[in-house]
Parts: sequence; C-alpha cells; structure tokens
Amino acid sequence: MEGVATIDIEQVMKMFSEFDAKKRKRVYRQATSKALNIVKKQTITNLKKVTSKIDKKDKWGNTLRKGITTKVYRDNKSGVIHILKNFKLKFFELGTKERYNIAKGSRRTGKLKKKRYTGRIQAYKFFTNAINSKRTEVFSSIDKLLSDSIKKINEKYKGKTQ
Repeated sequence: MEGVATIDIEQVMKMFSEFDAKKRKRVYRQATSKALNIVKKQTITNLKKVTSKIDKKDKWGNTLRKGITTKVYRDNKSGVIHILKNFKLKFFELGTKERYNIAKGSRRTGKLKKKRYTGRIQAYKFFTNAINSKRTEVFSSIDKLLSDSIKKINEKYKGKTQ
C-alpha cells in the first residue's frame, strides 16, 4: 500500500541509542511540542465556535488566539499549554456570575438611582473540552511522534561526526 508508513521499532531504537544526551533531550522536546500542538489546534477550533472574533486586537494589541500558548521545558520531558496569556479567555472558560453596576458615585449626580444589570458570561469550557477530546489521540500517537523526531534528527546529523 502506498502512503502508509511502517515503523521498524528496532531500527528507531538503534538510532536513538546512538544519540548523545543533548540529542535525546531534543527528541523528547520535539515530540512533546508536537503533542501539545495537537491540543492547541483543537482549543483554537473550540474557541472559534464560542466567538468569531479571535483575531481582533484589543487595546493592548493582544488577540484571543495569541492567548493560547504552549511551552516545553528544557530541564525535563514535559510541557504545558495554558490560556492565561490573555486574561479574557478565563471568562470564556469559567464563565462569570451575574454582574450589576452599583457604583456609588457618578460625575453629575453622585449616586446611581438604581443598580444596573451588566451581564453574565456563560461558561463554555472550550479548553477543558479540547483536552478531554484529544487526550487519547495524543497518548496513542506519542510513539509515532517520538519516532518522527528521531528520524528528523538522524537525517539532520547524517554524515556529520558527533
């Protein structure tokens, strides 16, 4: 069958054992980064269902899309994806309670005659749903991601001395 890639695990493990510690760490970082990007893409897709203005800049120059970030740590083989780079995403994820304007002073009269309803944001759980839906896909594809990273680094350093 054309287009189907087969992975010879013994060959991949042989290539991996030839790597030094720096290259091994790079393999883990690349595989972790690819796995986090799977969840990030699903999070952005879920956020598009919640609001259509994910690329609109606010007064600080941030967009909702830029608020979803990934980071792979150098020390160990782990990483994190979070949505708190833009604080507004927290309100779409967790929602808000009923809010009222009960200001004690204004410019003209000094007091509000009655409190005003200013709204409530529904909890959409776009990030939690993305994690739950892609968790099995990430863990099932981690072997493929590791072998792809090993092959990529092996091709890069093929013919070069260590």
